[in-house]
Order: sequence, then C-alpha cells, then structure tokens
Amino acid sequence: HNYLSSEKNVRFTFRSENAELISGSQSDELSVPADGEKRLDFAVKAGIPLGEAKFYAEALTNEESDAIEIKMPVLPAGLKLQKGVTADFSDATRTESKTIEIPPGTDLRSAGFVLNADPSLASAILTSLDDLVGYPYGCVEQTMSRFLPTVIVANAFENLGAPLNEATRKEIPAMVNKGLSRLYSLQHSDGGWGWWQNDRNNPFMTAYVVYGLSIAEQTGYQVDKLSMLRGINSIKEQLGEAGTDVTTKAYMLYSLSMVVASEKEFIREELDKLDKKGLNNYGISLVALAYKQIGRIAEAKEMIAVLVKQAVRLPGEGGAYWEGKKFHYNWQDDKVQTTAMALKALVNIDENSSLKDLVIRWLILQRQGTSWRSTQETAMIIYSMVDYLKYSSELDPSYSLRIFVNDIMIIDRQITRSDVFGESKPVRISGSDLRSGSNEIRIEKSGTGKIYFSADLNYYMPLSEVKPQEEGFRVEKEMFVLKEYKEYGGDRISYKPAAFTGTVNSGDVMLFKIKVHTRDDENNYFMLEDPFPSGFEYVKDDWAYKIDGEDGYGGYDRYYWRWWYADKDVRDDRIVFFATYFGKGVHEFTYLMRAEIPGTYTINPSKGSLMYYPEVFGNTTGDRVSVK
Repeated sequence: HNYLSSEKNVRFTFRSENAELISGSQSDELSVPADGEKRLDFAVKAGIPLGEAKFYAEALTNEESDAIEIKMPVLPAGLKLQKGVTADFSDATRTESKTIEIPPGTDLRSAGFVLNADPSLASAILTSLDDLVGYPYGCVEQTMSRFLPTVIVANAFENLGAPLNEATRKEIPAMVNKGLSRLYSLQHSDGGWGWWQNDRNNPFMTAYVVYGLSIAEQTGYQVDKLSMLRGINSIKEQLGEAGTDVTTKAYMLYSLSMVVASEKEFIREELDKLDKKGLNNYGISLVALAYKQIGRIAEAKEMIAVLVKQAVRLPGEGGAYWEGKKFHYNWQDDKVQTTAMALKALVNIDENSSLKDLVIRWLILQRQGTSWRSTQETAMIIYSMVDYLKYSSELDPSYSLRIFVNDIMIIDRQITRSDVFGESKPVRISGSDLRSGSNEIRIEKSGTGKIYFSADLNYYMPLSEVKPQEEGFRVEKEMFVLKEYKEYGGDRISYKPAAFTGTVNSGDVMLFKIKVHTRDDENNYFMLEDPFPSGFEYVKDDWAYKIDGEDGYGGYDRYYWRWWYADKDVRDDRIVFFATYFGKGVHEFTYLMRAEIPGTYTINPSKGSLMYYPEVFGNTTGDRVSVK
C-alpha cells in the first residue's frame, strides 16, 4: 500500500526459513501509484524440521519503508499418537531395559521423544505439574487442575523446608489469580459449577471448586467470599437432590468438611445417613477423610480398617491398589483415582501403615510418560502424593545414573541430596536419532536412592496409513460446498449444500459435518477435535447462513438449536467441541469455513474421545483439498 501523495518505486525482498519457495520472486522492483496498492503472491511448501517456519518481507523506498517478520507452525500431516514407558527402582546396582516401538512407515521427522529421570517423588511431582499447566483447554476441572496442585505442592515444599525455584515462586500468584478469575466467570447464577459455563450444575465439579477455593484461601490467597458462600449453598442444595449417587455425596461432604468448620454437626449427620454398604472404595476413603476432618477419629479409623481389607496386593514389586465396584468411564469407580484417594486417607489417618509404600509403587507404574492419563487423574494423584511426602524416606540419594537410547548415551549424572527437590530437566530426542521399529532404552544405576524414570513418544501416523478406528466411537466426516441462491419471491439468500469433490474456489464457504456414533449410554466428558486445513478461515457469524436441509442453519432464531453441547473452542488450527453427557445414538457437530488462500492442503483426521479416558476414541481418515 502506498499512502503517500506521489508514485513510488519500491524495492521488495522476501525470505523464508523452513519453507521452500515454489513461486514468486525473492526480490523485485515495482512501481506503486499514489494512494494505490500492488499485490505479490508467494507459494511455499512446508519444510523440515517440523516446528516453525519464518517469513520476512521488506518494502524500501527513498522516503518511507516497512518490513514484517511472522512465524507460523509447521504441523505434521497425519494422526497424532502417543506412547509412554515408565520404570522405578531403588536397588543399589541395577540395569533396566525398556523398548518403545515406532510403527514402520512413520515419518520419523514427526517423532519427538522426551525422557525424564527423577531422583525422588518430590521431583517427579514437580515434573508432572508442567503437564497440568500446559494443558490447552480451560473447562472448570482443568482450570482447577492447573493452579490448585501447584499451590498445594508449593505449600507442602515450604512446610518441608524444601527449596522451590525462584521462577516457580514468581509464576504461582499470577497462575492462581488467573485461575480464580476464570472460575468466577464459569460459576452459574445459582452458585454451582458445571463442566463448562453452558451446561447444568455438576455436584462433583461444584464440590471440587469449593474445595479448591478453600485451599487457595488457607494458603494465603484472597478468595471472593460471596462466590465461596454461593458455592457452599449450592452443594447443600444438590445434596438433597434425587439421583445423586452415594459416592458423589461422599465427595460433597468431604469438600464441606474442608471448608465449613462451623457446621460439623450437619456434616456428621449427613455422613451417618449415607448408605455405607453402597459405598465403593473411593467413597469409603472420602468418608474416612471427612470424619477425621470434623474430629470423629474413631469413625475414621473404622472406615480405614474396611479400606485396608479390600486392598489388592500384587506379588513381587507390583504394589497394591483398590478397585471400584464396577468399571465404567467415570471417576467414581476408576481404580487409579480410587487408589489415589485411598492413599490420601491412609497417610492422613494411619501414617504408620506399611501399605502406603506399595500403593505409591503401583501409582507410579500407572504413569504415561511424565504424568497420568488425564488432568484430573494427575491432579488427584498429586494431592495424595504430597501428603505421602511428609513420611517419605527418599530424601538422601547418592548414585550415578546413565541412560542410553539405541546405545547412544543420553544422560550421565551424579544424583545427590541437592537434586531431591529440583525439577528434572527433560531430555528431548529428535526423530533423526530414533529408528522405525524397536528403540531400546537402557537405564544403569549405581548407588543408594530411588529413580523414577519416564519417557514420552509422540509421533504422527502418515495420512496414507490412517484408517478409521472405532475404539468406543465411530466418527464420520462429511464436507459440502455451499451454493447460494435467492429464495423464490424474495431477496433473502439461501444456500444448497453440494458434494465436495476435492476442489473449491477462493471465497467458497464449506459446511463441515461430523457424526459420532456410540452404543454406550454412560459417556461423560466427551471431546471432539477437528483440525482445520491451512488456507481456510473459520466463519464466526454462521447464524447468518440459511442452509437447505440443515435445521440449525435457519437464521439467528435457529442458532441455539444446534448448541446442544457444553462448549466449543475455536483455535487457529482446530475446533474442539465438548459434551458433558453423551448417550447412545448418533450425535452431530457442524461448523462453516471459508476457503481463502489458493493452494493444496491437508485435512488431518477428526478424533473423538473421552477427555479423562483417551483410550476410548474414534477417528476418521484424512483428506486433501485444493483451493483455486
């Protein structure tokens, strides 16, 4: 653009890094009229390595000049997959071998391998916090699971006299205040919380938030008293609602016991009324903790005795854990979260129990890389392990550690007491140092102390290899190009969806429709991630489109008919839909995109999964689109 009053000769330069220039000149001279513009187009192809491309352009004249540099992510084509391995042992001298497989045909450039070696449970907990803080979505649970474990860990470390690095100390207040502000905005008008702002109250989420607010307040942060009071009243109201299961009621009472010291008698009466025979091990742990919190130690120990009898002890080094009553994809009967809550009850009520060390062993073996299966699971385990740290004897290690990947030494360290409360530095290995098929990991330890080892492998299955998978859900994707026409006898524009043939024109609007099929009635906390193709922009004001055959696209008055889900999150590279309750049948998600920049682009596979049980999923194949 030339905003000057005279025509200008412009010297133009274009440079790119990690992107191959296919067409367009790297340098040129052109004349731009006064108050006029000239357009230059450049076609580029994503380069190697994956990660980031950089583009620089400058326009120079004898009077005014300008330049710009932008960075863009270079993302792999295909379906993202993840694998992890863990190990922990305390033998004075031991060599442990692990294998991790990369399927043949995988583009190793898309692979990333991260290794962590922690000398103590404290260090392993700090490493897990990074995964919580970095999780990309912001529902009520994840907001809680971001800042609350960090507050609890920081407080515990301070009580143990352990150092916390200066950067973490500075970051925590900002993280807490941001989390609190987010929680206030997600609170419903009646004082409760759901998974997102737009769904109905959830008894567990309400109790979880109130518990978190109380911990933040006890740790010295300023908490909105009115928000807390409204949350407490909501818990009391939801306690009386029909249909709430006994385990959820136990969690609500545990939360109240942590918050409302003045109502011990009310809490005791409610605890005594619970159907103890209907409680699973998770509920037994919660009731034990609630009784202890209100000073009923005898009742708390009775519940612990029941809990200890029901522990499952594994032979050898397998550890110990607790089962739920029946397994379904929810937290109440999940054995990992049940075991975490049982550990918390055990160390707070019977700290001399020898069982707790076996439980820690089992929980550590459930790690998937540096954390556990989900944000909620990781947070719950951290809450329990922090209590265990008070009684841990792993605070004085002295050993040498060497770790090899494919016979190449990656880590060579001497571990001492000074490393106990330090966050381990992850070692990242690029795909060029890995190989298709088996990759061998060898851990060599010599000396006293314990090691907690974990490794995460992320890679992309190539688009040509991606097949539809149905591990709980069948996901189908349809794409249409909208053809506009004027309705008979009027001026209003309507649209007919036409089949997508692989090619569209710049300016065309496309309808993306994803159908998710499930045969299960108990799907809670569902997430659908649909990647965007490059060169397209999301249509925000899609309520303005009246589309034949699509009930949800009949103008503004029909807009909220299709907002049946809890929330959606639109990012630069994807759209994500969230549904709190997901029953048997077919569920449809739709959105619109406009083709803009000419080129040929990849459409990566859509994937639907349970957020807290990612092994329950389904995905589509990928596709290609050409914009003319």
